[in-house]
Amino acid sequence: IYIYIYIFRFFLFGIASLGPRQSVLGSMWCILRKAVESPDTLLPALGITEEQVLHVCAGIESPDGRVRSSVAGVAGCLGQLAVFRPHLPVFADLLLRALQDSSQWVMVEALNSIFDVFAEPDVNEVVVQKRLLETLQALRPVLQEAARSSGRGARASGDAELHGRLDEARINLARFLKYKAKQFA
Repeated sequence: IYIYIYIFRFFLFGIASLGPRQSVLGSMWCILRKAVESPDTLLPALGITEEQVLHVCAGIESPDGRVRSSVAGVAGCLGQLAVFRPHLPVFADLLLRALQDSSQWVMVEALNSIFDVFAEPDVNEVVVQKRLLETLQALRPVLQEAARSSGRGARASGDAELHGRLDEARINLARFLKYKAKQFA
């Protein structure tokens, strides 16, 4: 795990001016998933600053869909960590933007991150402020059509993984909206 910390810190401190790279973002995402599981152990070793978080989030502008997808995943991990709670509005903006991405992979990852970060009642202030539920409700028919059309396309193109992820996101979106509706009732 120390090699991942080294890679993570090297990216943030050493080559930040070069912009996000998919391989480094993939490693960061892996480390952050572990940090979510045990933040007291791993998070202090990472030494992440606000400026570095914002730099990583700027990767949503990348022309590479894999980078944008990884940025959505990294934002989802960071948003789950208590130390980054003040940045939830920034993560919400980033994830809402990613929902409109031309890549369905990015959209699915953004949805999964939203489900992870904004599920619990203690973040409902940001959910309301950013009109997250309204946006997600409007996305339902779009996602249903994407899942349906990817199912037809998956048989022709062999991209069954994307179809599975879209279908899973469609089901989870319905569950998430129902769960959040109970919180606001």
